[in-house]
Amino acid sequence: MTPIAIARQYLGTTELTGKNDGPQIRTFMGVGEVKEADDGLPWCAAFVVFCFATCRIALPGNPWKNRSVRALYKSLWEAGGLTPRPTSGGIIFFNSRGGSDPGKGQWHVGLIEEVRDTDLVTIEGNVGDAVRRCFHSKTSPRIAGYAQWPKLQG
Repeated sequence: MTPIAIARQYLGTTELTGKNDGPQIRTFMGVGEVKEADDGLPWCAAFVVFCFATCRIALPGNPWKNRSVRALYKSLWEAGGLTPRPTSGGIIFFNSRGGSDPGKGQWHVGLIEEVRDTDLVTIEGNVGDAVRRCFHSKTSPRIAGYAQWPKLQG
């Protein structure tokens, strides 16, 4: 299995009341820990970490801290996982929340399902309180960067 295959299984998963809650959201948020996570953090990064962890692919850094988009970005940057171009199966970072809910943090993150000529197809958690397939122009000013893990060789 790949992180994208895992993400596809959760398309349409929604929060219980629209407050970053519900049993499946707590599962996403609890990656790497036994306790439930009711700290109000948006769960987009936790969803990415969950998809990798379910495939037994350890992302660099602390899985609990990587529930924060900026922490995940920093962990991948320090490990050499950032890439200049998008790759299918990679990670995409955004410099604004977009359709994600208001709250802590200003960044957003998702998984790249497909790279097309002019756009990207992504699967993102916490978009309109759900896991959704999204489409982004490659030239969108919201795109802050890309990562590939395990990092590409060569």
